[in-house]
Amino acid sequence: MVLRLNRGSLLACVLAATPLALSACAAAPIESPAAPARGALVSAVLLESPDRAALQAFADDLPGRLRVAQGAALYRLTYRTVSKGRSVEASALVAVPADPARLKGTVAYLHGTNVTRALSPSMPDRADGNQEAAVFAGAGYLTLLPDYIGLGVSTEPQAYVVVQPQVDASLDLLRAARTFAQREGWLLPSDLFLMGFSQGGQSAAGLHRELERTPLPGYVLKATAAIAGPHALADLLVEKTRPPASTEPVNIAYVAFAVTAYSAYYDRPLAQTVPADLAVRLPGLFDGSHEPGEIIAALPADAADLFRPEVLTALQARPDHWLRRALAENDTDAWVPRAPLRIITGQADRDVTPASSRALYDHARARGGAVEWVSIEGADHMGTAAASYAPVLAWFDRLSATP
Repeated sequence: MVLRLNRGSLLACVLAATPLALSACAAAPIESPAAPARGALVSAVLLESPDRAALQAFADDLPGRLRVAQGAALYRLTYRTVSKGRSVEASALVAVPADPARLKGTVAYLHGTNVTRALSPSMPDRADGNQEAAVFAGAGYLTLLPDYIGLGVSTEPQAYVVVQPQVDASLDLLRAARTFAQREGWLLPSDLFLMGFSQGGQSAAGLHRELERTPLPGYVLKATAAIAGPHALADLLVEKTRPPASTEPVNIAYVAFAVTAYSAYYDRPLAQTVPADLAVRLPGLFDGSHEPGEIIAALPADAADLFRPEVLTALQARPDHWLRRALAENDTDAWVPRAPLRIITGQADRDVTPASSRALYDHARARGGAVEWVSIEGADHMGTAAASYAPVLAWFDRLSATP
């Protein structure tokens, strides 16, 4: 333990001028300041205030003839969360309806794979956030999009498809958002809805599971839409190392990103898993400064070539290999939801095949879970997301109107 004395304590000791008093002062520890509380709001910066017409233009890009009722104010919230046990700052986009006096509840949208920090939801060139603001904030919901650790203001390594860091960042955003609403004088209803796509589908399932295990004060989870989520993650990632999927550039990028992230998160030397030249190059490729096309161009033509030969054999054949074990720890297919969980997949999705989502549905349904399966005919990965907004909003609206 480090012993510290402040100026007042030291002066008191000197004035006491007795050996006993000096001895007692020298032995008395003064605690260092506590780490900031998880979910503490650091700042809220107004980014822009699109009106109803501007949001309607974003909604018009989606199927379903969505009609936006109002504009919104878009903020970047910075708040405290944790990363591998350390207190860190994270950021998020928060879309506030133009009429916050009549909030229906909160929608947390967990975005899909993003390798480029400049495209984070809270950044000006965001890849996610405008359509979510149009659909949900335009309909009267406080809408939250966490950037995740490693994106937005965070310069930590991104813990790609590692569930707990995404859950932690989302829980702490919910805490910070409630503080923000109270500071602004808005009455925030307790109704909470989750929606996640791709990586975010996995994260939404993990967040739903965590909220049912340990409810968050101030919120009542009403429903979750998990879209094209890799719930049987270990099987999916290993399958992408086998032909023919192993030669598709997007799939190769997913595998490379996951291997790089897992080596960093689980403190495993990357050079023990991938060839020496890739061990040098991969961390830089996934540092948040490169766009997807640039990354794909720098990767091998076959996902199998991402691995040292002995590691590839072990990964495909040995469930006890460290990487296979770590991936399995982040599976979100073996739990039973109590609040409604709608699993949405596209029949033509080759990035996250429906089987990975089906594993969660089959497990939960066999045990009486509140789970629903929706399959969208002809939809690929991105098409599944686009086709989901209108029906998910209608579903959330029905549930928010139910006492």
